Amino acid sequence: MAHSKKKRRLDVPATGMNLMVSADFNEMMQYSPTETEIIAQFKKASIGNLLPAISRLIASSHMDDTDTVLNEVIIRCWEQGIHKDYIERILQYKQPNVFFNNRQMLLNAVKWLLVQADEVTYNDVPEINNPSAFMHCFHLSTMLSSFYQIPTDMKIIELESVQNGNFNRNINYLHTVQRSIECYLNIASQRDRFQTKEYVDIAELFYNNTGVSIKAYLFFMTAINASFHPSGDVRDFIWTNRMVNDVNKYVQYLGIDTDEIHNLFQMTTISMEEFKQSFAESTCHRWDFNYFRKKPVIRQGEVFYPLDSQLVLENIWDGLYWRIIDGLSPELANKFRIFVGRIFELYCHDLLVNAEPSLKMARYIPEFQYKYAKNKLLSPDGFIQYKNDLIVFDYKAKRLNMQTTLVAGNIESFEKDISQLIIEPAKKIYAHLQRFIEAPIENVPIDFTKARKIHAVIVTQGSLSGVKIVYERIEQRLRDEGLYDRGSLIEWHLLDVNEFEELVSLMEQGCNLVNTFSQKASSRYRYISFHDYLAYARRPHSHSFIAKKRFHDWFDYVIEVMKSNAPGEES
Repeated sequence: MAHSKKKRRLDVPATGMNLMVSADFNEMMQYSPTETEIIAQFKKASIGNLLPAISRLIASSHMDDTDTVLNEVIIRCWEQGIHKDYIERILQYKQPNVFFNNRQMLLNAVKWLLVQADEVTYNDVPEINNPSAFMHCFHLSTMLSSFYQIPTDMKIIELESVQNGNFNRNINYLHTVQRSIECYLNIASQRDRFQTKEYVDIAELFYNNTGVSIKAYLFFMTAINASFHPSGDVRDFIWTNRMVNDVNKYVQYLGIDTDEIHNLFQMTTISMEEFKQSFAESTCHRWDFNYFRKKPVIRQGEVFYPLDSQLVLENIWDGLYWRIIDGLSPELANKFRIFVGRIFELYCHDLLVNAEPSLKMARYIPEFQYKYAKNKLLSPDGFIQYKNDLIVFDYKAKRLNMQTTLVAGNIESFEKDISQLIIEPAKKIYAHLQRFIEAPIENVPIDFTKARKIHAVIVTQGSLSGVKIVYERIEQRLRDEGLYDRGSLIEWHLLDVNEFEELVSLMEQGCNLVNTFSQKASSRYRYISFHDYLAYARRPHSHSFIAKKRFHDWFDYVIEVMKSNAPGEES
């Protein structure tokens, strides 16, 4: 009798999936260079030769998370008889899950190049097939590990894991593009869904700040991300110049107004002079990539390419938000935040409404108003009821503070962020649930007194990913606030918007979401992110149907415009 093969359970490490460990120069070389020695190495480097190599190394890290590229470079250098001493050190040091093409350290190397290297080398013609350029990048970026030493204080190490996990998080291309189109082009223009006093004309704000329409901006970013998306065999990719395009030829395909194209390149292209004048201090902070987040495109002469395709992708969602809010007065900025919060609520609500027909033996209940102690109150944002089991959703357009938490690594700022992201929303949800459980209330469409299990889910714009102890500390803070006082009745979950979209795809597949959250809350998966849980539990999921349709409608439009603007012989 044939037996079906059991899926092998994957080990769940305390670090989760996102964290990336870079090679330690001191340990590998048994030597710790001084800052003066590091600067001397960067001063001798050619910016024009190394930037394209770094761009391809970063792209390769998105394609392949193994040592494939490192091994390719080592083999070619060894065959040419170059860097043999350094290669021997690498081979003696190599460890599982320790990376030489680490995005963080490669981007730090770019900062040091822009500050320390001779600016006349910026337009040097790169040697595409020269493995020495890649080995030089490995050497410089790894050397910086001596400069960016991490203190041994446990709380700093925990926050470092959050900085690392946030920076290296998985960003879903399809979900990100369709979400931005839906929120900033569609929902934001639906005035009838908002109160008059809360409405903000985002399109007007963005144009006033940038001289570019939101639609043109999203078109530009989508086109660049698609054009430069790394694909194919990483061994072939690393030795080609597929990441480079001619500026003048490329803009013909876009069909965007000349002034807008000028503004788009100006607002997204790295300026060495600007970086030296205003951002040189960022070399002191190992997680400060704010300049590259705003300007992820490199232009050298008549060619351009992305420094990091993920930073281009971030510009489609997070970057758009910051480009609007950065130029606003405090009063208008606050109104904008509130309005974006409403857009976010409507976006999440619409996803659940679209997926509701796939629910089995369950129903979706949107936010409702109820009366309690003579006050009219609004419930949490949505509910899914499975007989006597409930899922409660609350949507918060919140994220970790970029400057003080994710760049500076300030522990007090992180604790404040956790309060805003999780603790305060959980306290409000818990207050509602307490009222509903104590006694039936008029206009409440669910009998909470019969609830057997309640999964309270807080959905945020920003990501939180760290080592196991970070999640343990958050749970302890919830317990200290009395939010587990009803024993095992209520479980708490935090999902970022990417994870919420993954949840919706499970919902569309007919999965029982109560069972999903119950498994996530088990001891095996309790202290990792929801995205990591899906991976380690081998929960198959794809893009949600509505997300795919929105993306393909938009992408078809982008392709059609570019085809219509192609020169005759290429169309």
